[in-house]
Amino acid sequence: MVASRLTIHRGCGVRGTVLAFCFVAVVAACSTAPKIDSSSVREVQLKVGHEHHKSAPAGYFARIERVKGRDWVVREFSTDPIIGRTGENQEVLYLSRDLEFVQPFFEHIVHRLDDSFECTPLMDSRELYTPCNSALTSVHLTRSVGKNLIAAFTTFGIASGSHKKVDSDAVLHAVRSSGLIEKASLARYRNDFQSAKTSRQLEQFIAAYGSWDPDGLVSEAAKAVPGTRAEEHRVSQQRLAAEARAEADRKRRAEEARRREQERRQVELARISRLRDGLSVGTETNCGPVLEVRSNLVKIYFPVSGYGNEHWLRKNEVFPAGSGCRFVNGRYQPPKAI
Repeated sequence: MVASRLTIHRGCGVRGTVLAFCFVAVVAACSTAPKIDSSSVREVQLKVGHEHHKSAPAGYFARIERVKGRDWVVREFSTDPIIGRTGENQEVLYLSRDLEFVQPFFEHIVHRLDDSFECTPLMDSRELYTPCNSALTSVHLTRSVGKNLIAAFTTFGIASGSHKKVDSDAVLHAVRSSGLIEKASLARYRNDFQSAKTSRQLEQFIAAYGSWDPDGLVSEAAKAVPGTRAEEHRVSQQRLAAEARAEADRKRRAEEARRREQERRQVELARISRLRDGLSVGTETNCGPVLEVRSNLVKIYFPVSGYGNEHWLRKNEVFPAGSGCRFVNGRYQPPKAI
């Protein structure tokens, strides 16, 4: 690798020297980064990565701190996002609620390229929690070499640095040694019990935690099931009774409305019948006064443009005044049936 470097940069002068420094810096970073034996990480069904920044789906956040060299302890635990560090040797982790995904929850990210983060020591923040100052990331060698090659030629090494990636072994070791899974499992267990309000939810809780019940909440849930089911039955009966009363009331109101409409129709039909039986000259109808009566016909006065002012109508098509009178092309259109 060194021979290849010298071949590429033979005769480059100052830039060759800067590049050599940058390359050695990357190799040194890789060689001095703490190595964690993956065989020491217990078997956990966890996917390690980096998918969320600034916000994340429902889950657990933990501010952890390294003690005794490689071990970690949880200093803060919450279901709300935890932002940044408050002390030395600290990291922040996000763990999904199903306990299947974990990632460092960085405070600030400058530039990301797929699975790596670009770090430039002369420009990176030292105050914010970033992939560049996290113990849970390691050097991405290939991209770091490429970055320094470009930096040597374009900025005389000022923009030199490295690319970092989330170190799965380091994250899993932090999760294991801090007891984060156990803490999150206990929090979820307690929250699930508090959230179990119905008999079905209580039974689901019992089924889910029957083999792991650190607080004895399964027996509490089992005791609560009969009373909860009885209360649900009582509430259900009350609801059914209320619905039955509401339906009966609806039918009663509908029947009253039908009866009132029937009475109104009977009154109106009687009024129409009296009008038709007593039609005589001068009687006011829906189309104006009666001018003449002949058997089953009456002549009324009602001006219709282009069709005159007097019209013969059948008695059984005459209605009381106020019922409306309409002619279409000179033909009388009786009001709709009452």
